[in-house]
Amino acid sequence: MDALSCPFCDAADVARVGQWGGQIITAQWQCRSCGSYFEAIREDFDDPQPASIAIDRRVEWIDTDAAGIYHWTSAFRLVEAAEAALHTALGVEARTFGLTPRVAVEADFRGPLRFNDAVRVELRVEDVGRSSVRYGFTLRGPEGVACEGRLTTCLIDPATRRATAWPR
Repeated sequence: MDALSCPFCDAADVARVGQWGGQIITAQWQCRSCGSYFEAIREDFDDPQPASIAIDRRVEWIDTDAAGIYHWTSAFRLVEAAEAALHTALGVEARTFGLTPRVAVEADFRGPLRFNDAVRVELRVEDVGRSSVRYGFTLRGPEGVACEGRLTTCLIDPATRRATAWPR
């Protein structure tokens, strides 16, 4: 990584003050000269693996339909639980909770999940746009893949409630 300097006063005397910024690839810095805080691309972002997480859950009674098979909406609740766990693991949940509405979702249901089945929810970042993040997800149960799909969210400004660019 090239030497980092303050984007406000161009001083080279800066200190990293936070592991994570507002975007997965950024960290928080402070200029020791002018005191300004800013974000910059993390030096370890050359990792070819995108951010991802896997969580384990059980299908609850409330998740099933009259046939005893998980209801399609349950898949999305499980994916949202994984998204919350990912944001928490990345340290960005305070900046994203309540500010990332869904703009697109798609799912292919491959097999059943039944009451009390163990389910593994795998979530991975597939693409980060100007204001959006697209995730891929897979739900696995006792019979293998139960559901696969994609979820796209958009970061919104808390004051205007309109799409805004991810902080850099």
